[in-house]
Amino acid sequence: MDFDGLGSSAQHIRAGRIKALAVASTKRSAAFPNVPTAAEAGVPNYEVSTWYAMWVPKGTPKDIVDRLYTEVEKALNTPEMKQIWIANGSDTPAFTQEQFAQFQRAEIKRWATVVQQSGAKID
Repeated sequence: MDFDGLGSSAQHIRAGRIKALAVASTKRSAAFPNVPTAAEAGVPNYEVSTWYAMWVPKGTPKDIVDRLYTEVEKALNTPEMKQIWIANGSDTPAFTQEQFAQFQRAEIKRWATVVQQSGAKID
């Protein structure tokens, strides 16, 4: 058994080398509509997503940050890139820089709570 992102598992699911039991999102994947959500499979409130980001060093001039954002957004929204992401069961959310910053802060808080509740300690 493995918990893996669809980006690296999609080709194996399609080839029948692995069987997807559930997706860890609130809705079924468009790429795998027959795979239930975790909640549908009997595991309520289980939602985990893989996300990617780019960061720059603190103090990077705003015009450079804005240019990087614009160019990455442009690349992600080409038909070719969208098709690749969709085929792997993913999408490319349209976050502004501030929306992503809010999302990132929420993720840090969310996973800090999980770690605290689990009692995990660094050895």
